[in-house]
Amino acid sequence: MYYNDFDKDSSKEIAIILYIGSGTSFSVEDLHIVEVSGSEFISEDSESKDFLKLNPEYFKDNCFTSNEYLTQLSKAIKFEVHKQKSGYKFDIEVSGEHYRFTPEVIEKGDRIENSYSIVDIVDFDYKGDKLVAKFAIGFIHKLYATPEYFGDVFAEINYNEGKFTLEKFLFEQ
Repeated sequence: MYYNDFDKDSSKEIAIILYIGSGTSFSVEDLHIVEVSGSEFISEDSESKDFLKLNPEYFKDNCFTSNEYLTQLSKAIKFEVHKQKSGYKFDIEVSGEHYRFTPEVIEKGDRIENSYSIVDIVDFDYKGDKLVAKFAIGFIHKLYATPEYFGDVFAEINYNEGKFTLEKFLFEQ
């Protein structure tokens, strides 16, 4: 849990990183920003304090959903699989930076999909006064249920008016 002015509006918010689950090739966290706004109580009668009610907008929870970050990641990442006589080669492009590599071992008879997996290992953190994200990226086999991870995509998280935006992407193998 972190307390800072994440949206630069001169009001501090609470960032909460919740570990929601793990398993074989699966480890996911959620990122929530809780905004405290206005008065804790509101009154139906401005003349009398006897009619105070809790303000339902006092704490507002904004969650960075997987649909939101996956949509942004799909626009920032391009991935291609090239089958060659000697095996496979992968091309990945993250925010205009190109990388080409060969996976270590592909079993005979295995087939690699021309897509990637990035939903199963998701980490959020707060470093150097910035919210950051790390997404493990892997290729998909036909012979295995889980992807084979070959790197990580990092991004800074911008938070403004209840919305999350990924920026400054970086790929590391």
